[in-house]
Formats: sequence, C-alpha cells, structure tokens
Amino acid sequence: MKTSKGFTLIELLVVIAIIAILAAILFPVFAKVREKARAISCLSNQKQIGLGVIQYQQDYDEKNPGGVNGYGGGAGWAGQIYPYVKSAKVFQCPDDSSLNHTATDEGGSYGLNSNTALPSNPAKCDFHWAANSFSISQYGAPSKTFLLFEVIGNKYYNLAHELDSVNAGTGGTAEWCGGSASGQGLGGQYNPNGWNGESNTSSVATDGFMKYATGYMNGISSANDVGSYISPTGRHTDGANYVMADGHAKWLRSAAVSPGYNAALATDKQVNDNTAAGTDGTFADGVTQPAATFSVY
Repeated sequence: MKTSKGFTLIELLVVIAIIAILAAILFPVFAKVREKARAISCLSNQKQIGLGVIQYQQDYDEKNPGGVNGYGGGAGWAGQIYPYVKSAKVFQCPDDSSLNHTATDEGGSYGLNSNTALPSNPAKCDFHWAANSFSISQYGAPSKTFLLFEVIGNKYYNLAHELDSVNAGTGGTAEWCGGSASGQGLGGQYNPNGWNGESNTSSVATDGFMKYATGYMNGISSANDVGSYISPTGRHTDGANYVMADGHAKWLRSAAVSPGYNAALATDKQVNDNTAAGTDGTFADGVTQPAATFSVY
C-alpha cells in the first residue's frame, strides 16, 4: 500500500503563525516607506514653489509674494506664484486628504508666513495693491525663516483664479480673493487665514475649518492655539515640510519650530504666544534657539 504524507494541523498552524508575525513586522515598515515617498513628493512640490518664489523675487525687487486678501497677512499668495510654476497640483501634498481635486476647487496644502507680508490696501482684493512684503535683504536669516508651511482643509478655491482677482474697478470677486492660506503658527480668529479659514478658534480638530498640519510648534498651549492644529504630530511622521525665505525646502520636527509674531528688534528672539514680541524662554527640548522661525528678524 502506498501512503501519502501531508501537513499536519499543527504544522499548518505554525506556518500561519509565522506568516502573521512577518506581516505584523513588515506592514508598518511598508507603511513608513509609503509615507516617506509621499513626504519626499511633498517636499519636491515645495521645492518647485520655492524656485517660483525666487523667480518672483527677481521680478519684484527681491520681495516675496504678499498675497491679495483684504484681511491682509499674505493670504492669496498662491495666485502670485502660479504663473511661475504653471501647475495647480504642485500646490497639493499627496498626504492631504482634505482637497476636492475638482476642476473648479483644486485647493492647496501650503500657507504663507504672514509675518513676511506688509500691510496692503484692505479695501481691495487686488494683485497689484497687495503685492507687498519684506525684501530678502531685510531678513535677519533667510535660510532659517519660514516662507511656507503645511495646512489641511484649505480646499475651497481655485489657485489659477486667485490671479484673476486683479480686476481694476471692482477689486476682483470675493470667491477668488485670497483663498490660499497664511498664518504665524498661532491660533485665534483668521489664523491661519484664507477664504475657508475664518474664525478658526475651536479646540475640535474636526470642526471643518482650515488647520495647521505641522504638529504642535514649540510653546503652543492655549485653547485657540491647539484648536488651530489638526493633530499634535505633523503631517509627515513627527514633523512637516517648510519652504524657507531663500527658496530652499526642508523637513523639521515641530518642537524645533518657533511660532509667533515678528520680534520687536532684529536682536530679539521670537515670542511664541499672543503677546508683544520681545523675548521667549527655553524650548521644550532644552535648546534656546529654534531650528527655524516665523520671525523675519
């Protein structure tokens, strides 16, 4: 008689257990690799925007975009950079699931540091009136000063049409007036500001308003500040991508970032609360100087 041997039940269970263990080990690794690829793609997008900013500076006396929003603070900057990059998708991070990705409401994943913008004509949504900011020569440390940061929920506007806000006599249509975001890393009303970021003061991360996607920056503690962030950690693992004033892009951990208003003097450190600029304390990680700052000085 011929006998045939197969796997016993115990052997099958052992093999299944080994496969399950390997899957449990490898799946998180695969997820991290996938996220790393998305983070690199996002950083590449921001680098292209940074190159567009450099070209903009050459055309506008070394000044960065200042936005077109009547609220001020730099909102509406993307329409000013769009002619130099000629792609709405460049303004979108692959990890940003909030975007509509439709023909009329592309949206964007990045906001402008509103400390870099100078006051404009508040009665107009006008490209020429509002194209005002510090020149690159006025920055204390351009390579360590943010120009762009990451946001989520900035979805109800058309990047190309922001440039159409240049409309002599009418000041442009409100629908396209300053949709792309701006902010200082702090919370409170209209910060981050933009067409769909109004009154962002809730502490609920899912309230529907635009949020920072950077993770909690150093010193963030008040209800308004926390409510302006989608989560304690950044969009890309423990941090987020930024474009600096000199045009280069890099990833930074949230704790190494200093939010807040411009310092009162070029020799002052940046504050990270809603008081007047002047001084700040030691960072949570023990260092006294941030890796990068929202302050122009």
